[in-house]
Amino acid sequence: NTDIQGDQFNAGAEFGNRGGAPHTWGENFLANDYSIRDNWAANYTALSNVNSAIANFPRIETNDDAEAQQLEEYIGAAYLLRALYYHRLVIRFAKPYNPSTASTDLGVPLVLTYAPALKPARATVQQVYDQILSDLEEAKLRLGAGSPMSPRLSLDAALAFESRVLLHMQNWNGAVSAAQTLINTGRYPLVNDLPGLENMWV
Repeated sequence: NTDIQGDQFNAGAEFGNRGGAPHTWGENFLANDYSIRDNWAANYTALSNVNSAIANFPRIETNDDAEAQQLEEYIGAAYLLRALYYHRLVIRFAKPYNPSTASTDLGVPLVLTYAPALKPARATVQQVYDQILSDLEEAKLRLGAGSPMSPRLSLDAALAFESRVLLHMQNWNGAVSAAQTLINTGRYPLVNDLPGLENMWV
């Protein structure tokens, strides 16, 4: 939907009005349009599941160190996912992060425990980003290093995502630092020529 609204993804002649409201920006593009409603609902449904995992994973009994380590990584993945879902919500349903107004700009409701019936007020943009960064710290404590094309969430994924979050916060030095930490591992060589770019995308 954001690609549609940015004219990066456009309808063909037979698109059947799928995503019609975002395409037209018309008078019927309201808060109850499925493209808005379902995006909000899907992220909060996922958050409900993640909050349940964060609360209940520590109750699982493990038989040895290997199982305990695996469980820690699952918990780390849950924290990383919660950060991701809140970032997806705050960049779509709140003002962009502005260091001078973030503490008063309205963000999205923060729900950090499994409470499907809870209907809290909106937190500020600053509070939402603070929660995202806090969850990323929890994730980084628990996740192991990744590898190119890894199917699992990893410390490397958390660092890459942290860099993106800090970019949104206009924390340029922090974004560079997080990215550089990942680059310095040597696991992800930067593409710096045309054949490399074609190999990555084609």
